[in-house]
Amino acid sequence: MPTSYNDANFRLQFPAFANTVAYPTATIQLYWTMGTDYISSYNGSYIWNAAQAQLANDLMCAHTLFISTNVANGQSTGVVTAATEGSVNVTFMPPPAKNAFQYWLSSSPYGMQLRALLRSVASVGMYVGGSPERQGFRKIAGVF
Repeated sequence: MPTSYNDANFRLQFPAFANTVAYPTATIQLYWTMGTDYISSYNGSYIWNAAQAQLANDLMCAHTLFISTNVANGQSTGVVTAATEGSVNVTFMPPPAKNAFQYWLSSSPYGMQLRALLRSVASVGMYVGGSPERQGFRKIAGVF
């Protein structure tokens, strides 16, 4: 299901990026195209529909734009749990994540929404019944 960048819809969905001076169309389109490298519109069995694929790519674009803007402004993308001024000490709370990709998605509100969308609609691949781990090992009584 191919998707494409739609500037009017993106800015309507994400009002934080509505300012065309701060976020020119060419810049957003660059981040949108970059985001399509992270999310494949083919998920093994086409479980999600075109609208969900479009939303996933739009959320990835908003996520990368959010992080990029924060970094450019000198802001952190994590939740600060403690800070000290003398000899500068800052502690961040890690989000509950099983891997680096989940942690990265948890660093923006758009990434967390994308993570929820991916968990609910993305397929983990094709699988047709049976127990593939037992194909190489015998069960009780020597049967496969």
